[in-house]
Amino acid sequence: MFGLFKRKMAPEGPFAFTDQIRIKRPATDVYQLLDFADPMNAKIAQGHMLRPGEAPGQWRLVMIGLEDHEHLIELIHAEPPLRYVVDCKAVPTIGRLQHAREAYSLEPAGANACTLRLDITAHLVPGLTARQFANEEKLLSAACHNAVARLKIHAEKGPDAARDAEMDSSNDFRINV
Repeated sequence: MFGLFKRKMAPEGPFAFTDQIRIKRPATDVYQLLDFADPMNAKIAQGHMLRPGEAPGQWRLVMIGLEDHEHLIELIHAEPPLRYVVDCKAVPTIGRLQHAREAYSLEPAGANACTLRLDITAHLVPGLTARQFANEEKLLSAACHNAVARLKIHAEKGPDAARDAEMDSSNDFRINV
């Protein structure tokens, strides 16, 4: 009987989120937007502040609207123009996300288009209830979608359009493309 009032706990992670989108730009152009070492990087072009980290392949990112947080980025794998993988950690932690691995894959689709796939492996704080986990799952799924949607907008319409793209609250705060 006492088990009726026991909190239902979330499964232990890490947890995977995936989204993909077709972009009407060559994979080489889109890869430049991902590469933190490239001056054409999307975060830089959209006005976020990017500084070198402690070692080669590391960066410190401060995003507009999140100035109280620094995102520590570490390059894990780069295979131009097909794959780009980074580990990311916000300091201080944002919400219940401890850190994440973002793996971008680009598949050419003709001379002037490609498919961008993003696989996020998220590590959340331990001990979440099922309700807390469901909320994090919803937020991270939307974040994954918004990342590829914003890259599509940037590649096809430019950095200003990507920066100004608004999330639709009626669609779980996802950017409509």
